[in-house]
Amino acid sequence: MFEMWCVSRRSDKFKKELIICSAKVTESIKKVLDEAIQNGILKKNIKNTEEMSKVLLALFN
Repeated sequence: MFEMWCVSRRSDKFKKELIICSAKVTESIKKVLDEAIQNGILKKNIKNTEEMSKVLLALFN
C-alpha cells in the first residue's frame, strides 16, 4: 500500500484509485467491528467504529 501512496502523489489516476481502495477497506473493517459489537465480542460505542477502522488501517500500513 505504501507504494500506491508514493505513486498517488504523482498520478491523479492512482490517487483516485487509492482513495476508493482505502474507503472499501475501511468500510469492510467497520462492518467487522460493528458485528463484533453487536455480538458482544467488543464493548465499544458503535458510533466510533468508522474512526476505529481508519486507525486500524493506518496502523496496518
